[in-house]
Amino acid sequence: MTEVDGVLMIISCKKYLHDRVVKNKYRLIGDSVFNWKLVYVVADKNISQDFQFGAHDEIQSNILIVKCEDDYLHLFKKIAFAMRALHVIFKIKKGIIKCDDDMLFIRKNLQKYLNGPLDIDFSAKSAFKDKYTQTGMESIRVVRDRSIHQYLEKSNSDSLRTMLKKNIDTFDKGYINFACAQKGYGGAGGFRFLSTKASMIIIQYFEKCGNNQFHKDKETDAYPFMAEDMGHNFVLCKFNIQFVTNPNLYANPMWGEDNIQEKIAIHYCFQGQPCLNINNLPKKINDLLISG
Repeated sequence: MTEVDGVLMIISCKKYLHDRVVKNKYRLIGDSVFNWKLVYVVADKNISQDFQFGAHDEIQSNILIVKCEDDYLHLFKKIAFAMRALHVIFKIKKGIIKCDDDMLFIRKNLQKYLNGPLDIDFSAKSAFKDKYTQTGMESIRVVRDRSIHQYLEKSNSDSLRTMLKKNIDTFDKGYINFACAQKGYGGAGGFRFLSTKASMIIIQYFEKCGNNQFHKDKETDAYPFMAEDMGHNFVLCKFNIQFVTNPNLYANPMWGEDNIQEKIAIHYCFQGQPCLNINNLPKKINDLLISG
């Protein structure tokens, strides 16, 4: 087993791999980046083993294929399986950075971040101004959420709708009960750091729940794994893992952020739709990506 500082894990899917990764001239390439292993992830429920790992000629980097559904609804499961595979392939000293495939990296800022101590367990960019005051099961809350319904309205998928009706008892009421952490704990899923300890907690807890994407938590009467970022927040809060917010992990131009030069990455999509044309970026962004 090869020992590595960490793994930069970029989550994609077969549907978007060509357009968002292969055609992206700014993508990270190579076996490693600043001493961290670089791994792109997709899923395929029809492969014969738990995962496949190797070089991908078009991406010019490593690709990990996990045995799982390759859709948005199963994102938590896909990431948990990917992290489990990475811990089989590598001995990871610092942890795993999970990124989406619609991030553009400012390399000098990424290098500084990866070469830092990263002596924390969990960090992400928080959307909340609230500061959390405690962790543990008593601080978990339930949110009535319509995001899955909105996703289905866009995808117009009868098969996914049937699957949800079968597995989620609140689905037909127009919402889904999500179990998640209190406001102020945890952050968005686009870019997050998970120490080896934190990633193993997520992997092992999901295994205890039967690796079931539609697991219903008895204590909250809600579904913790239906949103990947909320699911990570739920599990790590439940196990009293300290959270560190970091506003400089990435910027999204849709939010009007003007200190882009301080960010590690730029999120060029919003809710799956491009808000920047990566083939014709504004000069100030292009210069940052090239010079960085």
